[in-house]
Amino acid sequence: MEQNDDEPPIVVLTNGTCRQSRGMEIQASAEIWYGTLDPRNMSFRVPRTLEQTNTTGEILALLYAAQTTPLDRDLHIKTESKLIVNLLTKNLEHAEGIGWINTANKELLKILVSHLRRRNGRTLIEKVNGHDGAEENEGADNLARLETEDEIADVIDLTPVSTLLKPGAQLSKMTQALLYKGIIESTPPHKRKGTESNLQRIQGDIKALNGSAPTVSRIWQSLGNKIITKKCRNFLWKAIHEAFKIGQYWNHIPECGDRGICPRCGESESMEHILTKCKYGSQAEIWDLTKTLWEKTNSPWKAPTLGLALGSQLVNTERSKADRGLNNLFTILITESAYLIWNLRCEWRIRRKSDPAALHSKTEITNRWKKHIQNKIRMDYLTSDQTKMGVKARDRTEVDNTWRHIIPPDENETLDWRRVTGVLAGMGIT
Repeated sequence: MEQNDDEPPIVVLTNGTCRQSRGMEIQASAEIWYGTLDPRNMSFRVPRTLEQTNTTGEILALLYAAQTTPLDRDLHIKTESKLIVNLLTKNLEHAEGIGWINTANKELLKILVSHLRRRNGRTLIEKVNGHDGAEENEGADNLARLETEDEIADVIDLTPVSTLLKPGAQLSKMTQALLYKGIIESTPPHKRKGTESNLQRIQGDIKALNGSAPTVSRIWQSLGNKIITKKCRNFLWKAIHEAFKIGQYWNHIPECGDRGICPRCGESESMEHILTKCKYGSQAEIWDLTKTLWEKTNSPWKAPTLGLALGSQLVNTERSKADRGLNNLFTILITESAYLIWNLRCEWRIRRKSDPAALHSKTEITNRWKKHIQNKIRMDYLTSDQTKMGVKARDRTEVDNTWRHIIPPDENETLDWRRVTGVLAGMGIT
C-alpha cells in the first residue's frame, strides 16, 4: 500500500485500568480514546484467562489501536505507561535478542510487536502524563469508569504474525544467568498436590473476605512482606508446601502411621487440624487472645481458617484503603499467633513426648503469647530508631500507625524501647 503523506496521523490515547466493585473480583479493562464523542472510542474487559493488571489492559489497548487503524495511515499513540514505551522502543532490540526471557507479559508483547510491524504507515508512541486534567486523559478516565460488557474476542485478534517476529535468542547476548532463567521458564513447573490444595484454600478464603481471589504469583510474592518476621515467612512457605513431617506424611512409612494421628483427638494431625481444629492443643486459647487484642481496633474479627492463617498478609480489613496500619496489625497478629501454635505443638509432641499430663496450661499459653507479641512490638520500634539503624531504619510513622490501637502515640513517645518488657500489661488480657 502507498502511504499518503498528506493525511494527518490518527491520534489515539490508550489506557489500562483495574477496578473492583464490592464483593466482586478485580477486573482489568482497556480504554482507547480518539476524541470527545468520537464513535471509535472503545472500552473492553480483559478476559479472565489473562492476568488482571493495568499493564495487560494497556498492551491490549495498543493492540486494538494497531489492528483497527488502516495499515497505510500514520498512527500516533499516546500512553501513560513508561514501561510499555520503553519496551517498544529502546528496550525492544535487547528483549528480542535474549528471546524475551524474564520479560513480563512477553506473549502479549510479541503479539503487539508483530502487529505494529505489519503496518506500512509510521507509528509514533509517546509517553504522556496521566491525570493532568487534559481533555484526552479525562476522556480515557471516563471510559474506564463505564461498566462495559464487551469481550475481547469480539474486538481484537490475539493471533501473532509469526513471520514478523525474531525466533529464538542470540547467543552473543546470552549470559549463564539468562540461560538458566530461560530453562526454568520453558520447563513446566512440577505441581505438588498438597501445594496446589493449600493455594486453592488461600484463594478461596481470601476471596470470601476481599471479594476477589489473589493470583498464585501474588500469594508467593506476599510472603516477602517485610512486616512478617523471617521465622514466620519460613513457616508459611513450608506450611503451604506441606514440607512439615505431620499428618499423611507418616502414612507411607512402615510402622510409623500412628505418628500422623493426633494422640488426643484421634484425627489426622494436618496443619489445618493443628492451627484451627485440635480441641486439646493451644490453638483455641491463642486465637481467643488474638481476638481480644484485635477487638481493641473496633474492627470485626475474622475467625481463623487454614487459608486465612497462611494468607493473612493478603486480607483487606474493613478500613483497608484508608488504614494500611490496620492491615499490618492483622497480618502480624495472625502470623505470629499461627507460628506460636506450631511451636507449642512441637514442644508437646517432641520435647514433652506427647504426655497428656504435660500439656501447656492456659496460664503458660497466655504468657508465651504475650511475650511473643511484646517482642514483635519492641523489635518494630527498635528497628525504627534512626539513631541506631541509620538509613536502614523502618518508617516510624508506619510503625506507630500499625500499633496505635495497642499503644497510643502519646504514650510510646515516652517509652524506652530498649528496656520495655511489659507492653501488654493492663490490656485486659488474662
